[in-house]
Amino acid sequence: MLHYWKSPAKEGMISALLDPRTKNLNFISSFEKEEVISSLRNEYQLFYESDDYINIQQSTDLEIGNSLLAEMFAESQVVDNKVNEYLSMPQISLKNDPFKWWAGNQDRFPILSRLAKKYLSISATSTSSERLFSQAGNIMTAKRTQLNPKLFEKLLFLKKNHNVLGKIFPTETNE
Repeated sequence: MLHYWKSPAKEGMISALLDPRTKNLNFISSFEKEEVISSLRNEYQLFYESDDYINIQQSTDLEIGNSLLAEMFAESQVVDNKVNEYLSMPQISLKNDPFKWWAGNQDRFPILSRLAKKYLSISATSTSSERLFSQAGNIMTAKRTQLNPKLFEKLLFLKKNHNVLGKIFPTETNE
């Protein structure tokens, strides 16, 4: 993955952080990991301050009873505590379902579970990769099954980048 995409999109990295199977982010540097954690904290804070969360919180405050003093002291600590609590939990096995894990921990991490639903629903494929597979199928035909893998890779590269190469090497025109 790093060969083709030097720095994955912010959304993809937050998705990996919110996946309890890969949340340690062992595949990126410590500096990049801190940036992703900071982005998650910002997302958490934005949701915490949003109207959606305020409406949810007001309904639970009516049930529990509202203490202004407790709310003032708790508000500043919530973001760091919940994100740190989630990050300090052990990573789960790759065989486990992250959606089931979040369903089981939804009461413990209400905002993080909503963010996980948002980010873990990112599609695993993209149009560009689908196009690349289609072009590969056009190059590797039934008559070309003995094609050398290196040559196949070069042909695919040329096919994918022909418009860029045309600008580098303009065609000669006879005057």
